[in-house]
Amino acid sequence: MRTYRFLAAVALLVPAAGLAADYDDDDDDQGHNVTWIEHSGRFQQTESSNDGNAHLNLNVNVQNTDYFRGAFAGVAGGLDDYAVAIDPALAFTLFDQGDVSAVRFNLVLGVENRVSGAAPFGAQADGPRIWYRANPYVGGVFEVGPGLRLGAVYTAYTSPNGVFDTRQEVALSAGYGNNRGVLGRLQPYAMFAMQLDEGPDDSQGSYAEAGFRPQFDLGDTGMGEFQIEAPILAGVALDDYYGDTTDNYPLFVRAGLQGSVGLGMENSDYGTWRLIAGADMLWRENSMTELTFNRNGGAVVPVDDGGNNYVWTGLLGLDIAY
Repeated sequence: MRTYRFLAAVALLVPAAGLAADYDDDDDDQGHNVTWIEHSGRFQQTESSNDGNAHLNLNVNVQNTDYFRGAFAGVAGGLDDYAVAIDPALAFTLFDQGDVSAVRFNLVLGVENRVSGAAPFGAQADGPRIWYRANPYVGGVFEVGPGLRLGAVYTAYTSPNGVFDTRQEVALSAGYGNNRGVLGRLQPYAMFAMQLDEGPDDSQGSYAEAGFRPQFDLGDTGMGEFQIEAPILAGVALDDYYGDTTDNYPLFVRAGLQGSVGLGMENSDYGTWRLIAGADMLWRENSMTELTFNRNGGAVVPVDDGGNNYVWTGLLGLDIAY
């Protein structure tokens, strides 16, 4: 049964714990850590030189594909086309007891944007032709003690150029992460997302995901810390999350490696600027290669993304945190 296959895939992630070293790290010379929740329901942590209660994060990158939760989302694999991501977000610390064992709460507001001239989106668009995705979201993150994270996020998936219809979703997440010990550095998490409305094909499903997002500091380059991140996750769709398909539990696994380096502006008056580059590999079972589609005016239009079980993605960009 697909559900058991998903649980087995998650279980295979556990041996990755052996890749982490169990040691403590003194962070006294670093900036203020801010925990965010992304529109996808995953957690992210950044360093900020801003000791106030409002923080800004801006990520701008170029990537050669666009797949969301294992499904085709706009740009197929290869080097012929690319998508540009422009993702601003604000976090407001509404409650902080000021102690490592205390409770903190961050309110997060943001919007995920994608632009591309790649077919079919560039060819079929009405309005702002290359701006095919704008996903505003609002969420909250509770941090309890030195690393427990509980979060919830509401996202509206919209298309400025009208290539797909608006969908609404709520995701609930739980995770753990800090800079001490194996478990803290692996940053395990699990999330469950629920669609709030029906799509053009009357689908209204849910989605589950679990994984790790380990991060490691490899030393100072002279301009800033060199860090690597090695995320690995497994996701499964439930109750026709991707639409009315023949397989109710399509499964995928994604793993990658991403590096970032400071640009001489870490914890400065202008924030922390980091250059990021990375690559990941997506594996999806056959049913996911068959459900790729483009929603346009209520119609389900098949899209040929190559039908590949394996898709690799390369990324290059800039991250600014303040």
